[in-house]
Amino acid sequence: MMQPTMHHHPQDGGFIASQLAQLPEGYHQQIGREYSHRYQTAGQHDGERRRNANLFMLDLTGQAGGRVFTLSDEEIRRKADRLALECRRLMKLAGDQDKAVTVGLGFFQSAGFDPQGMAGFDATGITARLADPQYWKRKLLRRQDREQEAFAIRLGVVHRGRGLYVSDAMFNTVQTRIASSIKALAALEAVNEETGETVDMLTVMKGSVANPEVRRVELMVRMRGFEEAAKQAGHVGTFYTITCPSKFHRFTTDENGKPADNPNYQGATPRDGQTYLNAIWRRIRAKLKRDGLTAYGFRVAEPHHDGCPHWHLLLFTPPHQCKAVTAILRAYTMQEDGSEAGAAKYRFKAVEIDASKGSATGYIAKYVSKNINGYGVDEDFEGGIDAADSAQRVRAWASLWGIRQFQQCGGAPVGVWRELRRLQTAPDGLLEEARQAADAGDWCAYLQLQGGVSALRKEQPLRVYTVERVDTATGEVISNKYGEITGKVEGVDLLGMAQVQTRLHVWRIQAKANQPQPETAFDQAHYVDGFDILTPATPAPMPVSGIRFPASSSGAAAPPRSPVNNCTQPWQEGQVWGVQP
Repeated sequence: MMQPTMHHHPQDGGFIASQLAQLPEGYHQQIGREYSHRYQTAGQHDGERRRNANLFMLDLTGQAGGRVFTLSDEEIRRKADRLALECRRLMKLAGDQDKAVTVGLGFFQSAGFDPQGMAGFDATGITARLADPQYWKRKLLRRQDREQEAFAIRLGVVHRGRGLYVSDAMFNTVQTRIASSIKALAALEAVNEETGETVDMLTVMKGSVANPEVRRVELMVRMRGFEEAAKQAGHVGTFYTITCPSKFHRFTTDENGKPADNPNYQGATPRDGQTYLNAIWRRIRAKLKRDGLTAYGFRVAEPHHDGCPHWHLLLFTPPHQCKAVTAILRAYTMQEDGSEAGAAKYRFKAVEIDASKGSATGYIAKYVSKNINGYGVDEDFEGGIDAADSAQRVRAWASLWGIRQFQQCGGAPVGVWRELRRLQTAPDGLLEEARQAADAGDWCAYLQLQGGVSALRKEQPLRVYTVERVDTATGEVISNKYGEITGKVEGVDLLGMAQVQTRLHVWRIQAKANQPQPETAFDQAHYVDGFDILTPATPAPMPVSGIRFPASSSGAAAPPRSPVNNCTQPWQEGQVWGVQP
């Protein structure tokens, strides 16, 4: 193994070699540069420089903890096979299922995984997962990715000028996986079980919210709808920014605006930062509820240049409640380490939206675009690179750390909205009014039909309903690969009295002719119901300062929608919906 070129004390060569042997070889050159930088720091005597450089090395090996987190895919597969086999053996020896669950979760924890992640599964689902090599492989791969990136953050290679938001190595890994997934999709097609119609899976993906542009347009429609509802109610908008305490940030900024080591940093990952912000938000929501205060809108989570997350929130409130809501957000944001240097300036910011100077939606539009595909933003103001390029790095960051980038605060669920947009017509009354609102891209009207921005979910008249999956050939209920009966979305329910079906067809995913079946999750998903069979569409340009959408067939403003392939036909009494007994 070639040793990196390093400047160090003559007596420390053996120590350095022993430490490097415990660290991933791919990082040795960078470690050498960082070590040399510390050893050559001006203004310090030789003993201090030597001490700081060696402590840096010990800190890295301590973080690695003897783990090997640069396993190849094949090595991970073999390790997953071994873990699944051993766990299966131990659970079998346990006897009954309850004991098997206890033994299995204990083994899972001993392998370094949190058993709380299994909390949503029943005994059958838990034991089936723990006996499945593919489940272990996914867990091992995710853990390795995060451990590797946490090491890169600690090493100091994630910041503007080096690896913006994520390390270059991890970004390249994510991009390679995306390319592999696209290649796999290109080899697949969806086949309508009844008509034989086939649709290319890439077409499906490009027309769904998996497409960044479709996702961006839908988010802007919803945000604009919230703003219109707020105007009708006489409510005002405030734009908030909340940031984690200093100890979550790997870097600070020196007097020249360049990244500098943060002495307060305690080794937190971006996921730790997101967990902290989520905990704050839960307390804020609880306090707002206790005090009878109204706040609704949207939240955007995005990374600082070193990967530490911060939040932007666009919230609407009644004018007389605005100060109280702002005070609560500030109090909870500043509760931890609120007296530290810079906290008053950086940790919390509130800007009241002046409607005479621009729309609230326009204010947040650049943050949405910056974190999806960079549309309408020339340069990323955080990293100083092209916004389209930085958006790819942001999405890689969010995917790696499991961070939800966008979250609606209050209002009606988007799932019902999406189902309504699948319909060509619905029974007269509330269902048809809601369908027309969704078809026109009128989120404000949809909110009002669902009871308004403050209506509780249990008070909203429309909701998605599900049914069990059934094999059309045998009539048997279909379970997933872990033996669990899962429901599939079937349509929209009105007050538990009437239902309109939005998904009439069963689609099967298969390899295209003369194409080998890719080794993907689709192997176990023979039936996929109600695909959003969408055609690629390019929305009309939408400047950051305003909102414009392409016209629908009816002439109303609307985002791209699906053709009628998989939509219901015009409603006929007794055919699509009916009063439930």
